[in-house]
Amino acid sequence: MSATRLATTTRRLPGLRFEAQSPPLADSLPRMDVAVFVGFASSGPIDQPVVVEDSAQFVAVFGEDAPLAWDAERGLTMRAYLGPTVRDFFRQGGRRCWIIRVARDAAYNYFPIPALLERRANGDLCPAFARARSEGSWSDGLLIGASLQAHPIEVTSTSFFEHQFELSPNSPSDVQPGDLLRFNLRDEGIGLFGVAESVQAVERELRSPLSEISSACILLVSF
Repeated sequence: MSATRLATTTRRLPGLRFEAQSPPLADSLPRMDVAVFVGFASSGPIDQPVVVEDSAQFVAVFGEDAPLAWDAERGLTMRAYLGPTVRDFFRQGGRRCWIIRVARDAAYNYFPIPALLERRANGDLCPAFARARSEGSWSDGLLIGASLQAHPIEVTSTSFFEHQFELSPNSPSDVQPGDLLRFNLRDEGIGLFGVAESVQAVERELRSPLSEISSACILLVSF
């Protein structure tokens, strides 16, 4: 009698199967050769890394090569090596680097602005100053000036007792809080100056000489 081997199979019930797929690899690896240069510069932020991608951008932020000392034997001004190093980096194919400017006891230069006053929090008026964008002696030779741009605006009503004036400007944005206004009193031959504290725009109907009614924007300015 011969034995017969029966083949058996495992039956599977219908269901769901989850397969985890690994994310696709990037076409290129991240940059691993970004350089950092630390040194002296004529201008620019101090102790803050700044990314630079070409020599022109370096000069725009950090200026020309910073002078350090006078070499009496050679008769030359010794300058910092940061600028030449960065230029050589880009000349040899570099594309991106970080610059950190270092300095000791560097201070900002402040320039008085002619004919301009600054209003403090307590209401006092003091001379206005402009600060250089970064510390260092690079701004020693700079000069600053100011020019006054006047725009005539019609005054429709005044209330000196309440320190309020009604103006009829061309646009509601012609007068903003903090603007300096000059009032010319032609009959008295004097002029008044005031700083606008608050400005409120209102719409009013105006009647023309031809009995036509039109709307106009009126500014209530308080001083």
